[in-house]
Amino acid sequence: MLGLRETDEFNTFDIYDGSDDQFYKEYGHYSCFSVERDDPKKVINGDEVIVTAAEKITVIFSYPLKGKFRFDLNKSGGNITRKDFAEFIQSTYRCIYEEERKGIKGSYGNIPGMLNRAPSYGPYGIWGHHIGDLVIEGVKRIGDNLYSLRMGS
Repeated sequence: MLGLRETDEFNTFDIYDGSDDQFYKEYGHYSCFSVERDDPKKVINGDEVIVTAAEKITVIFSYPLKGKFRFDLNKSGGNITRKDFAEFIQSTYRCIYEEERKGIKGSYGNIPGMLNRAPSYGPYGIWGHHIGDLVIEGVKRIGDNLYSLRMGS
């Protein structure tokens, strides 16, 4: 079961696997939400917990991209939930990687001798990681209806 843990001190929330107590004991935090594999429908209290009452927010995507790119999450009537956030992050990264793939002539492959993704020179300049490597470590509110992502790999 996946969930989001609120950390009010930093105006953030984290996504974690709440059933993985052994991982927590060993590493001091829960495992993260996979952009490619985890199901947003399984986010703990995904529909019940409202992150913001706003109808529109902007989320900054920057890792592993060549810069900062802003995407808007719109929800008629507002009340953006944890599940909405997880679905938006997943779908946006999928679009970024697909758009980058379409803009590349030939194969981007891996860095020779490594499993890291070779840099591409499409619209987002993805470097170092395939989509299957990406995990959501947290989300931080940095302004009015403006959020940044803490991504890992």
